[in-house]
Amino acid sequence: MTSTTESHIAQIKRLAPYLDSHILLQFLKNHVPNSDKLQEQLTNSLLISQKEKVQQLEEDAKNEASKLLTLLNNHQEFQKLRSDREFTLEKLQEDKGIQLQDCKKLFAYAKLQYEAGEYKSAEKYLFHLKEILTQEQQTQIEFVLQVFWGLLSSEILLQREKQTVENTTLRKLKEFIEKLQQEQVHSYQESMSHKAWLLHQILVYSFSNNYTDLFADILTNRAVYGTVFLNIIQIKSQYLLRYLVASLLLKREVDELLETALPIILQEKDQYSDVFTEFIEALYEDFDFDRAQSLVQKIAEEAQNDLLLKNFATQLQNQAGLLVYEVKSQIYKSVDLSQLAADTGKDHTEALHLLEENMKEEGFSVDVTPDQKTFTLVGQLADTKGRIEMKTNLMVQRTIQLNEHYQKQLQFLKTQQNLQALDGFVTGLTLPHFLSENVYMTLATCFLRPHLKFKEYLDNKPEDMALSTQVLDQYVKDTLTSFLKFFVIIGPVIYYTHIKKEEVQLLEKDKDNVPIMTTKDKYSQILIKMKEKELSEAGEHLASEKKQISFQDYEKFIEQLEKEKKFQVLERNNPDSLLYGKEKGEELQQLKHAKEL
Repeated sequence: MTSTTESHIAQIKRLAPYLDSHILLQFLKNHVPNSDKLQEQLTNSLLISQKEKVQQLEEDAKNEASKLLTLLNNHQEFQKLRSDREFTLEKLQEDKGIQLQDCKKLFAYAKLQYEAGEYKSAEKYLFHLKEILTQEQQTQIEFVLQVFWGLLSSEILLQREKQTVENTTLRKLKEFIEKLQQEQVHSYQESMSHKAWLLHQILVYSFSNNYTDLFADILTNRAVYGTVFLNIIQIKSQYLLRYLVASLLLKREVDELLETALPIILQEKDQYSDVFTEFIEALYEDFDFDRAQSLVQKIAEEAQNDLLLKNFATQLQNQAGLLVYEVKSQIYKSVDLSQLAADTGKDHTEALHLLEENMKEEGFSVDVTPDQKTFTLVGQLADTKGRIEMKTNLMVQRTIQLNEHYQKQLQFLKTQQNLQALDGFVTGLTLPHFLSENVYMTLATCFLRPHLKFKEYLDNKPEDMALSTQVLDQYVKDTLTSFLKFFVIIGPVIYYTHIKKEEVQLLEKDKDNVPIMTTKDKYSQILIKMKEKELSEAGEHLASEKKQISFQDYEKFIEQLEKEKKFQVLERNNPDSLLYGKEKGEELQQLKHAKEL
């Protein structure tokens, strides 16, 4: 038995407890070579292999669910109920005598179809049940949860699109699981088990269907998913860290590698470590670029031996190699393009094009020497208009995707005409959040508060009472005040920075000749490495006194980090900093309590 086979067996043993048997069987067929015997054993344990028994069970279940099946098979009547917004349990009870028990019988029939391998048929009936039970999602939540679990499994097996899986099933499943825990129907351990099953099924779906960004999203999109899935990784599934790193590399989420992946990697490295986590630690914690570059090839080798990552090995190697030079260029400001081409194994021109494109996406302006041997990072892009256009285009694309799905869902759920106005209002509220949380909060504070206050007055005012002139005057005054406050705060900054093109100058005494201590300080160590590189290139002897840095050097470096908005990010991920301790203290206490449980 080869080591590769042993690693595959170990990986299957890790995944199997969290996967539905049918999903596991499909995974073995598509991703695990020489697993015929295991597939046969698994197939024999399922109803797929028992055709005669399935036929008898199917006939009985079909008779039991005949009331709803007759309605669903009458296409004309079924579509009319849908178009009239009467395809709900309440309406079906009134007009057709269909009860909740009939829905459970249809669920049993759909489950039998699933067990027999008829996934498309099962998906169809489960989707209809989801529609019928829309208004029962609060009162029959456990039953609805079973429907959504079956629907998710069917969608995974049928390899449905990412948008379908995420927007119709995944988010609702997470919502139901958390609600059952809040209402104490499920214990903490039961809830964690459900979340672990969900995380592993999405893992297999994402990497099997080239939707790796979905796995990255559920771990990093805190506005939608919170930190529940990150907690699963920290508490019971640390080995999923490699897939977190891989998905973020493939998606090119550089900020999330630093802000989300690195803190967990540092916290859990005593429990789990592999070449993927070591690469991130070497790159972002130790700034050891030689070690990080040496791990790039090992990442490709590890990916080749991983059942889920083997199809992405080349992409992972390319992205990891480029990332090393991206970070290096931000530290040293320039890199040798011939070395980049040699390390990445790419043509000189192609390597230059990829690095230049990636750095511009990150918001940096670059310069290349005429002989194309040196790549220099000039600074932040001066073309503010171009950056805004790029961000806006990305935001518009995402908004269009969300709007398409929203319109499909709204077609069934719209029962009141004023929902059309609500559509525009919600879009107006949420769009600024895609740009920046600060933009969102500023707009909300300065512009929405007076209007919401006035709306509250209108809602509470008796219909036969006239509008108060005092309230109207106050409303106008509050609105004008909100505009004034906004421009008083932001106006001077805009005037001096964008109109007069001035920079803030620090009026302090020169401290150029005052050396500082460099022990146990990350930023001093970075400065020393930069100075060593400069002296080495100049051919000077690296005497110990030349390694010293002054307060002025240190302050300029910190100012540059703050200007490029990296200082706070580094402090937030530096275990020795006060900011890290303050922000992570409470989270660590919660995780410690969870592990004790």
